Amino acid sequence: ENDNIVHLGFPTINIAVVVGSFFGWLMMQFIIMPRVSSSLLFPKSYLALSKKKRVIWNNYVISTIHSVFTAGPAIYLLLTDAAYDDWNMDFGDYKTSIVYNISSGYFICDTLVMALYPEIFNIPIFFHHVFVLTAQYSVVSYWKWFIIGTSSMLTELTTPFINNRWLLANGGGKDHWLYIVNGVCIWLSWVAFRISYIFLMGYIYYINWDYLVSGPTFFLYYWIFIYFSITGLNLLWFKKITMGLLSAMSGKKKENKKKSQ
Repeated sequence: ENDNIVHLGFPTINIAVVVGSFFGWLMMQFIIMPRVSSSLLFPKSYLALSKKKRVIWNNYVISTIHSVFTAGPAIYLLLTDAAYDDWNMDFGDYKTSIVYNISSGYFICDTLVMALYPEIFNIPIFFHHVFVLTAQYSVVSYWKWFIIGTSSMLTELTTPFINNRWLLANGGGKDHWLYIVNGVCIWLSWVAFRISYIFLMGYIYYINWDYLVSGPTFFLYYWIFIYFSITGLNLLWFKKITMGLLSAMSGKKKENKKKSQ
C-alpha cells in the first residue's frame, strides 16, 4: 500500500484564506453587488425586479465572477506549470491551493445564501457544492490529486452562459435574439467543458490507476464516487439544457411563422 498518502491537516493559513474568502463573497452578495447592480449594471432591469429576484440577480453575477476567477488560473496553470505535464496525481501546488481556498469560501457562502433564500435552493446544485468542497478539502489537506481539482475548474467556463440565461429572461431579454444565442452557447460550452471533462477525467484515472489502487481503499472509492456523481449531474443537466434549447428554438420558429402569415 502507498503510505505516501498521509493526512497533513488543514494549515492555519489555508483556514484564514477560506474564512476571509467566505466573508468577502458574503460582502459581495449583500453589500457590494446590490449597489453596483442598482447604479451601474443594467439598473432599470435590476430595479424593476422584486426584492427576492434582486438577491438571485446578485447571486448569479457573483457566480459568474467566481467562475472566471477559478477557470482563468486553471487554464494558465495547466498550460504553463510543468508539474501538470504528465497528469500525475502525486503532487501539490501552492499557487493552486490558494485558488482552491478562495473557491471553497465561495461555495460555503453560496450554500449559506441558498439556505437563507429557498427560491435559490436547488438540490443538484447543493450536492455539487458538497462534492466540490469535500474534494477541495481532500486535495489541500493531503496535498495530492491537484490534477483532478485543477482540471475540474475548467467546467466553470459553462457558468457565465447558464447565469446569463436567467439574467436575460428576468431582465426583459427573453424575446431578444441574444437569448437564443446564449442558449446555443450553453449547449456548446457544456459539450466542450463538461461532457469532454467526463472523458478527460476517465483518462486521468486510467493513467493513474496504479497510484489510486496502491493508496488507501477509502480514497479509491471516494474518487470513483466523486467521478460518477459529477458525471451523473453533468449528464442530467445536459439533458435539461438540450430539451430547453430545442423548446426555445421551436417556439421561436412558431412565432416567426405567425408573423409571416
